[in-house]
Amino acid sequence: MNPENSGTPPPAVANWPWQWGAPVRDGDGDPNNYNLAGGDRPDLRGLDMKWWVLNDAAGPHHVTGAAPIGMQIGVSAFADDASPVLSRTTFLRYQLTYRGTQPLENAYASLWLDADIGNAGDDYVGSDPTRALGYAYNADNVDEGPVGYGSAPPAFGAVVLEGLTGQTLDAFVLYNNDSHPQNGNPTTGTTEWYNLMRGRWKDETPIQNCGDGLGESASCQPTVLMYPGDPVAGTGWSERNLYPQTNPGQQNPPGDRRMLVSVGPATFQPGETREVVFALVWARGTNHLDSITKLREAADEVRAVWAQTGLYNVPTPPAPTAAPALVAPADKATGLPTEVTLHWEPVPEATAYVVNVALAASETAPARAALLFSSSNAITVNLADTARFGPMGSFVAWSVSAVNAGGYGPLSPTRTFTTTGQALSGVVGGVADFLTVANGGGPLSPPEAGAFGFGGFPLSTTADRPNGTRQQTTGGLTAGKGWGVHTFGIYTTFSDWLSRATRNGANMAAIGGDSYEWRFTGSSVARRAFDTGAETMTVPFELWNVGPDAADPSDDYRMIPYVCETACTAGGVDGTFDIGGDSPLSGGADDPISDAVYWYKPKNTAPGTVGYDAFAADVASGDASRYGSSVGDEVFARTVLMAWNFGAAAPYPQTTPEAGTIFRIVGQTPNISAPVPTSPAAGAQLSGTATQLFWSEPTLPEGTVRIVELARDDAFTDVVRQDTLQVGPPHSVWGLVPGTTYHWRVQQQAGTVAGPW
Repeated sequence: MNPENSGTPPPAVANWPWQWGAPVRDGDGDPNNYNLAGGDRPDLRGLDMKWWVLNDAAGPHHVTGAAPIGMQIGVSAFADDASPVLSRTTFLRYQLTYRGTQPLENAYASLWLDADIGNAGDDYVGSDPTRALGYAYNADNVDEGPVGYGSAPPAFGAVVLEGLTGQTLDAFVLYNNDSHPQNGNPTTGTTEWYNLMRGRWKDETPIQNCGDGLGESASCQPTVLMYPGDPVAGTGWSERNLYPQTNPGQQNPPGDRRMLVSVGPATFQPGETREVVFALVWARGTNHLDSITKLREAADEVRAVWAQTGLYNVPTPPAPTAAPALVAPADKATGLPTEVTLHWEPVPEATAYVVNVALAASETAPARAALLFSSSNAITVNLADTARFGPMGSFVAWSVSAVNAGGYGPLSPTRTFTTTGQALSGVVGGVADFLTVANGGGPLSPPEAGAFGFGGFPLSTTADRPNGTRQQTTGGLTAGKGWGVHTFGIYTTFSDWLSRATRNGANMAAIGGDSYEWRFTGSSVARRAFDTGAETMTVPFELWNVGPDAADPSDDYRMIPYVCETACTAGGVDGTFDIGGDSPLSGGADDPISDAVYWYKPKNTAPGTVGYDAFAADVASGDASRYGSSVGDEVFARTVLMAWNFGAAAPYPQTTPEAGTIFRIVGQTPNISAPVPTSPAAGAQLSGTATQLFWSEPTLPEGTVRIVELARDDAFTDVVRQDTLQVGPPHSVWGLVPGTTYHWRVQQQAGTVAGPW
């Protein structure tokens, strides 16, 4: 919208809800009205903007436990795609209006970031005071794990564009996701949050500018800006250079970092409004350190655009001038599956791509065409999607054009390929059913339902919900009551459970098609998750992996439970596994849920209890630094038991299932087929010493890995390269010897199950 347009304003402008806090660009000098005739207009920035208002006057802050201070916060989030850098940037503008009656002194504003560069457990953070930038990056050049970026992970940061004292980064602090008394998670109802915001440790002691900031060396000096050194050049204090003066090159153990990007201090007078603006910037380079270099360049560009335009009427860039060069599948390739990944070379000026795909029964038959959009230089298409492409055709033609805010670039030449009409059968694994297989009297035959069919859970039993009278022998439950597996929060379906418990599929590989049992047949030492106070507790159950065949006990091993009370909205925070609150699963208000349980493998998964026993011994030692040393991968997160129709408040018929009860989560064995190589084509003559390998694969659960082998013979006895990948194609190989014939193949693995080459 041009704020100078004359004539009758459209309704959206005339009725702009300024009285509710919608941002206004002041034209008449009075910030307390909305006067169109005087020049006031909606304060719209970028190409897309959202706004909302926060107000802390109504009650306490639930995370920090702090009392209200009378601050109203108007937030605008906006973005633009006038350049590739801007297309990966989000701007956050905070208008802070103080509604208190006395001056608010020594006020800080902080942006809290849990950056999580892919895999959350291997990150570093740093600050760049010259750019007013706080950022996170991967500790090494491979971001491992099912949600990792793989090689050359990106960097991410927050730039202070407008602060309380200027355009400066006034404090930058990291803390870890643990309970350390100085640099761990701040606790509710304390001043620890404020101490971190102003560049001190939780206990108010100064941060020291070497090591991990805790003052291990007499040469350390107080600072409010952590890790301002240059990890790319290897100079100054950074997580890659803890003691630059005395022991250069010593690095921090990587971890799950949280950081505060702070501005202040400032004094707010009653009724005063101040503005703070951050830009969230993302960049990816050729390696994890080059990503920092690219992030700095992006921060500089964003600051320059902000200074020049304020994100009003950002100049439109010229449209892309080059057509994308198509890479894979090879032109006129044959025998491809119906799910194909299309690749092309990126165009520097592009912020997105338009992909033209047409299907027909033959090269001369009428085709059904579709336009697809991609934000990267690859897209996976399911050619059997009849809603998009109509009846399946085996002949496919495709081309690509680049696009940005300036328009469309030229169209690439068209390539064609043919398909078999058959889809690849990818990994179909995870969870197949939920059962109650025993009560206090012993095994149940047949098993009872262990979840609730009205949430769409898979049920092999005839009932659509558990029958509590079969789940117990003590007489505590009557008809219309029962226990069932679910997840905590506002979630009501099996899809919710699957997403929450497997972390959107990230844990599928760890599940691996095995079955698992929640046994109320004994007690376990459990570690507390996301809680304050004691780090461990005792729970009245055991967790077991019972392998792919639950009837065969020879491979069963005991697992390690973590329990969440504080953050998981169930029973009281009392160190006791119990029930409370309500689940919305059934629609009533009388379905309490248990504290949330997280299932972890022990590092030693030998049959029996040896792995769990090692964890219990670590806990018995009393040395908290050892508690995680025997713990392996997470399998299920956020699982609870819902007590259906138990009542809206205590006393409940039961607070836990009776002793002897066993719930089984039935696994589903993955079925993995061979990927289909697409490029380079068989017999292709390549120049140079490097190339990219492409293959087709279906959409796979997170955690599936690919094994790529390169050999000098077709029997693969002379393998010259074997790579394990967390992500799909393309995959670059280098060091090739000109004139040599190479053979290559790909295999997929989900957990311990490997598919064919």
